[in-house]
Amino acid sequence: MQYLYKEKLNLLELFQIPAESKTVLLAEPEEYLLALYSGYLTNNNFSVKPCSQIRQLDGIIKKHSPDLLLFSVHFYEDISQGLDFLNSLSRDYPTLPVVTLGHNVGNDILKDLMSTGIVSHIERKLTRPKDIVVVAKTILNS
Repeated sequence: MQYLYKEKLNLLELFQIPAESKTVLLAEPEEYLLALYSGYLTNNNFSVKPCSQIRQLDGIIKKHSPDLLLFSVHFYEDISQGLDFLNSLSRDYPTLPVVTLGHNVGNDILKDLMSTGIVSHIERKLTRPKDIVVVAKTILNS
């Protein structure tokens, strides 16, 4: 017991229960970005389910029930196909928060994306990869 009195202890650290890992479904067609984002998320206590093929997305959602979907708008050449897909996602999984990822998304497209029910959009050119962790934590802790 004498040892306890000599050391400064933070009781909150002693009794802190580790936070449960949240599951993030990362849908990204570019393998290098998938690996980069997965690494940052995994290093910050997220369980990451990667998806590089759009046709596998529904099955992964059903199997893993993710807490958050990070979805690249660049799965489709035509943005209208992406918007249709996001509308079907919000209809089929209304409680799943979706954050879109992309670059060079103009204001009109961003307005259309927001109308599908996404909670946020991350512009790749303006965001460091590690900032995805901040966005994920913010959305999941709100």
